Amino acid sequence: GFILLFIGYTLYLYDQLLQQWHAANLTLLFALLLVVTVVFGLTAIYSFPVAVHYDLSVLKVLSHAFLIMVISPLSTLMIAAGSIIMYVIFTYLPGLLFVLGPSMLALLIMGAGYLAFHHFSLRKQAEKVMK
Repeated sequence: GFILLFIGYTLYLYDQLLQQWHAANLTLLFALLLVVTVVFGLTAIYSFPVAVHYDLSVLKVLSHAFLIMVISPLSTLMIAAGSIIMYVIFTYLPGLLFVLGPSMLALLIMGAGYLAFHHFSLRKQAEKVMK
């Protein structure tokens, strides 16, 4: 948890630093920071299901979370689309946020993570059969 917190805070500091400098040549750095932040956020989201599902060290949890995020883009899109849909629903019906918010988000993330793990294990089994 502290590693994710440190990396997230570092990305936040870089963002604040780049916002202080208003120059046209920093657009590429903003775009690069945005890509790194999105990849970090998705890796952080996948790290919780990986930590629960597998018994790995912290660095292996992060590397497996990154690899599973890259290997299963449909699960990643499902998490992103589901989070956006939940945001819209909770914006218009804020009372549901306190009743269903955390559990629905956890269900979405863990369900998509389980589908990604299942897909990953099927790929590994198919590779073993092919050898």
